Amino acid sequence: MATRVPIANLKGPQGIRGERGFPGLNAVPTDEAIAELLGAPDSFTGGSLRNVLPSITGSVNAADFGVVGDGVANDTAALNAAIAATPTGGRLIIPAGTYKLTQPLIDTGRSMQVEAYGATFIQSAAVPAVRFAGQWEASKAVTGAVEGTTTGSGGLLPTLTISFAGTVPWTRGDLVKLWGDDVIPGSSADITPAPASSFRVGQFFTVASVSAGSAVLLGKMRDPMTLGLRVARMSSHVISWRGGTFIGAAASPTGMFVFQALRAPSVQDVTIQNATGQAFSMAACYGYLVDSCTVDWALDDSGAGAYGYGVDDNTSEFGLVRGCRFHQPRHGYSSTGSTATVGQDAPMPHGRTYGARIVDTVVIASSSAAFDTHATGQGIVFQNCEATDAPIGYQLRGNRNRVIDCTVRNAERGVRMASDANAGQSWGHTIDGLYADNISMVVVEYVTRHGSTHPDFGVRDQRPSFVSNIVAREVYGRAFTLLNTTLNAADVDIDFSGPMDNVRALARVQDAWLRCTGEVRFELLNGVTAAPGGSAFWVTGAGSLLETTRLRITGASNMANRLSKVIATDGTPTLRIDDLLIDYFPSTGTINDPTTASSWVHYRAAVGIGGTTSFFFPLTVATNRDTLTNIVARTFEDVVLQFTLAGAQTLEQLPVARLGQKLIISNIGAGTLTINHGATPRTALNGNTAKALATGQAICLIFDGVWRQVTFI
Repeated sequence: MATRVPIANLKGPQGIRGERGFPGLNAVPTDEAIAELLGAPDSFTGGSLRNVLPSITGSVNAADFGVVGDGVANDTAALNAAIAATPTGGRLIIPAGTYKLTQPLIDTGRSMQVEAYGATFIQSAAVPAVRFAGQWEASKAVTGAVEGTTTGSGGLLPTLTISFAGTVPWTRGDLVKLWGDDVIPGSSADITPAPASSFRVGQFFTVASVSAGSAVLLGKMRDPMTLGLRVARMSSHVISWRGGTFIGAAASPTGMFVFQALRAPSVQDVTIQNATGQAFSMAACYGYLVDSCTVDWALDDSGAGAYGYGVDDNTSEFGLVRGCRFHQPRHGYSSTGSTATVGQDAPMPHGRTYGARIVDTVVIASSSAAFDTHATGQGIVFQNCEATDAPIGYQLRGNRNRVIDCTVRNAERGVRMASDANAGQSWGHTIDGLYADNISMVVVEYVTRHGSTHPDFGVRDQRPSFVSNIVAREVYGRAFTLLNTTLNAADVDIDFSGPMDNVRALARVQDAWLRCTGEVRFELLNGVTAAPGGSAFWVTGAGSLLETTRLRITGASNMANRLSKVIATDGTPTLRIDDLLIDYFPSTGTINDPTTASSWVHYRAAVGIGGTTSFFFPLTVATNRDTLTNIVARTFEDVVLQFTLAGAQTLEQLPVARLGQKLIISNIGAGTLTINHGATPRTALNGNTAKALATGQAICLIFDGVWRQVTFI
């Protein structure tokens, strides 16, 4: 058994030339002796070792401040004392244990690193578990702001020179925020008259140089800022929190882990269970990092003010969310904004969320969009992320946000680009690389200005968004739904499943433009035949445009039973369809007219109707001009018309076609088929006279401005 001796007696026999050493390994100090030693005055500083050691080693252990860690005792005060004792730039170690919190853990305005691996924190009151905040200096009124450039080693850099009265204590590299009373363009408050509390402009800049009455800031002004400009410097202390599990107990609108006005704060290896509102709230931070964190559930109760976001990015810039997993949140990530009144002297609620990147992150079973941006979000990138079991995979509001090489599974909508119903804008987004699986409603939805009270309701937004490299399997709804938008698409491959009935359109373009390059392919092989009558595209509205360079509608022998036409139209949209390849000619043609005079659809059919003939179309009447236009004028290929007439009929007019188009007309019915000659029927027949085809006869025509009869070979 070890011998317990007082700390003062921990000396062995005296050596030949030195003091006495330790008596042996069996000597174990008592707790009382250790406490006495740590509390004893230091001979050099006069302070106790407990207070002196952190300044020497840079480290503080919360165990030295009376934490219990049994999950029952209230450890809030002891942990906050340990935080307060951590020196600037130092490290606080919170050992393994379970810590009950009744108030937030709060920093004291200094840089520090907290390591809490093995520690569990129980939030037992309706307050954040952690709240670390930076400070702002008193603001300065800005009397002028002029954009310019400065010379860097590789070229010119954008700058903003601001003017003010007096001097400021800034130095090169400091971070300042400029803000004003202008309403953020495209936000939901960007209406006339603007609400008293609106989303107002603000932006971070880096100080390049300072002189009396002015400063040069690095960066380009992203939104116009002209009214009531003010500027303030943000403190530069850096906070890093690593490790720990947090368990929520009560709804807290301010979230569990709150960072405010911090430069480059980071949270790593943290698990949050039962998040009471936002799990990680990053408000007006610059360059934050949320890395390798897990949220197992987040309360989504807007009535209680608890919005269950995994990461709530509120007016921060250049944040990074990396390698996280969010299970059952409202949104795994969401950019949000705060509102301010005219003249409000506070930098935090001003500005957009800008430049965030969310990479290698998974969201499972979200109650709303797995990944989301609000109308003030700009330049946000989702890369190599995955959304599973969600109403919406990726919802993009605001402008110029991107989805790159992402996945969505088991969702109603894959990507939704949309304004808010009655205000706000959504434009300029890019989706490049999306794999979607089991989508019940639509793969890509782009609807903007869609609420009846939206100030721009019914007006197409001409600023395009872009989608490319889209692969979707088991789609039970649509490939696209577009309203009041402009969308450029390239290389889209959609495999449709489910019933193909008379109300199903595989893509809807309403008062919108859809311009497709590369190949767009719709595969219908796995569709279930129900009541034929649907279409591949439904284009409605006189101002709508559908334009493709290569469109493939495939589905083998049953395709004709699953679509009645390729394109259905309402109003007079413009169609410019090049190189449409269909397995089988639909039962009522490629499109239904009317369309604009500048429309065309050039198709090729792989085989004929029903798989039993090489003819494009068997006709029982000779006077349906829309049908003839669909068959003859809307194809690159040579055409054979096979008439099966019960009685005598006359083919009065043929449509205009491409130069060199060949048309073979064959009569295999019981009645005579007469083809008129002249300008009205657009024919030039041999002998300048009409031709009557008896049963079994045929004629060959080639279009050279008119349909000219040639010798049938």
